[in-house]
Amino acid sequence: MTQCRTLGGAEAMVRDYLTLDDRDGDTPLEIRPVFDTAVQEQVTAARARVRAAQREQEAAARESRAAVARLDELGLSGTEIARVLQLSKQRVSELRKAAR
Repeated sequence: MTQCRTLGGAEAMVRDYLTLDDRDGDTPLEIRPVFDTAVQEQVTAARARVRAAQREQEAAARESRAAVARLDELGLSGTEIARVLQLSKQRVSELRKAAR
C-alpha cells in the first residue's frame, strides 16, 4: 500500500516500486482510493445508480426495437414511427436495423 497526491500518478508510482521485471505494464494493478465512510457510501450509491440507469437504458432500447418492429409490420413509415415513439427518424432507422 502506498499514498499518492493524485490518482493520475498512482499507477506510475506503484510501478516504480515494482521489480524491473514487472515495470513493463504486464502486471495488472488495482488502484483503490480510500475515503472516509460518508464519501465511500456516496461513491458506492452513485456507481449503483449509474449501473441501474445503464440497465434501464438497455431495457428501453429493447422495448423500442420491439415497438419499431411491430409498427413497421403494421406498415407505418419511418417518419410515422418516429412521431408515435417520439424519436428522431435517424434513431428509428437505427432501431429498424438492430431489430432485423
